[in-house]
Amino acid sequence: MYRYSLDTVEAVCQSSLQNCHQARRVVAAVVTNGPDLALFKRSFKVSGGCGLWHCITGFLEPGVHARQQVVEEIYEESSLSPDCLNLIKARDLSLSDAQGNAWQVHAFHYESNSREFQINWESDDAQWFPMTQLRDLATVPWLADVISGLHLHAVMKNRLFC
Repeated sequence: MYRYSLDTVEAVCQSSLQNCHQARRVVAAVVTNGPDLALFKRSFKVSGGCGLWHCITGFLEPGVHARQQVVEEIYEESSLSPDCLNLIKARDLSLSDAQGNAWQVHAFHYESNSREFQINWESDDAQWFPMTQLRDLATVPWLADVISGLHLHAVMKNRLFC
């Protein structure tokens, strides 16, 4: 039988409550090639958003810089090497999901000079889509927030009419 002091129990409970209210830290990469976005259909082997289109994402590992983490995620999930990527914009976003969980999203927009990618187990499919087709796709709910936060609609609109 385990015996804990009241102080120990209160400290554990307080720590758990603080962790529940801390924002989950993630990176999100929107990769474009000209007027098209690379989107990935989430596999049923991952938690959340299965079968929905999304950008490249990953949890931010403690002690790792967000830009380093996002480049690793891009390579792992798409095989796009850092050599073919040009950082257009980076922005930190504070979002909440439907359950009220807080998310700190380190969002990045990269332009790729390659349209060739290979997906890993996290996705069932990947395709390039014109921005105008996004409204017709079943996407994760937060994708629109990331695209909006990166002001990608304006960037893509300028590319279409230049």
